[in-house]
Amino acid sequence: MRITVNGGHTPTSPGAGKYLDEVRCDRAVKDALIAELRARGHAVTDCTADDRMPYPEELDAQVARANASGAALAISIHFNAGGGTGCEALYHPASAGGEGERVAARISSALASLMRIPNRGAKQRGDLGWLNGTDMTAVLVEVCFVDSRADEAAYNRVGPAAVARAIADAVVGGASGGEWVKDAKGWWYRRADGSWPAGEWLLLDAWYRFDDDGYAATGWREVGGKWYLLGDDCRMLTGWQLVGGKWYYLDDSGAMATGWRKVDGKWYWLDGSGAMQTGWLKLGGTWYWLDDSGAMAESTCRSIGGKWYAFGASGAMISGEVPTAEGGDMVLG
Repeated sequence: MRITVNGGHTPTSPGAGKYLDEVRCDRAVKDALIAELRARGHAVTDCTADDRMPYPEELDAQVARANASGAALAISIHFNAGGGTGCEALYHPASAGGEGERVAARISSALASLMRIPNRGAKQRGDLGWLNGTDMTAVLVEVCFVDSRADEAAYNRVGPAAVARAIADAVVGGASGGEWVKDAKGWWYRRADGSWPAGEWLLLDAWYRFDDDGYAATGWREVGGKWYLLGDDCRMLTGWQLVGGKWYYLDDSGAMATGWRKVDGKWYWLDGSGAMQTGWLKLGGTWYWLDDSGAMAESTCRSIGGKWYAFGASGAMISGEVPTAEGGDMVLG
């Protein structure tokens, strides 16, 4: 995989600082991440701005260098400030439900697990030059807060190399040479250095979730307020899944959908438990019809229980019996 990485800001255009210095720390993580990714066989370029570049020249340079790199993924390393605590990763709204959100969520989860600080999660930001200007999947990683004593201690405890490895695990999976191990309790993954993932996601041939005890999860797991389903083989599942006689839809990030969801051009309603609904559905005083496949009737007439009903383009029922219908579905003009 071709990846480009930078450390945010420059000494001339400094970032945040208090207990930690953002520029010094993001350079340390950036250098370690580039080395880690290259060691795993990936083509990596450094799109960091020159030290003497002021703002906004430094930001423009980072974006231009990233776009010229031919990379499929761009990662910008930053450290946060403002009185909070924890890690987060930012992605552009256009990547919602796609690769940008997925990578951001995995990175934030991996860093929180490593440093034992709050997981602030993946967050949409449409106002950042880095995310707006790059023409590939891009994320901006906020490793921790420079003005939090707890975050400072957590970062210094693990160091930049461990932070870089956690990011690499989240982005491209475990280092080569790792192996699956099965014991009486279940499956776990041993990295080449003898360590193992615990309480985090890991991308290998697929995404895997490891519980706090280090064993690969199966079944439903709640992570960061969202539900994910891991198969009997421990791989994270996506798309439509039949569980206990009910259908659930898991988006590209693996997260379980609720509410209205458009899939392959058709609308479906997933209740609060994630289960797909069929038949009559009343929401806010409006009636909808969901056929046996769960698809919402729209711009059509349907014979239901011996009576005809008309449904508009929004799927809302617009009248009861339609006496002129002869049989079958009738599309409204």
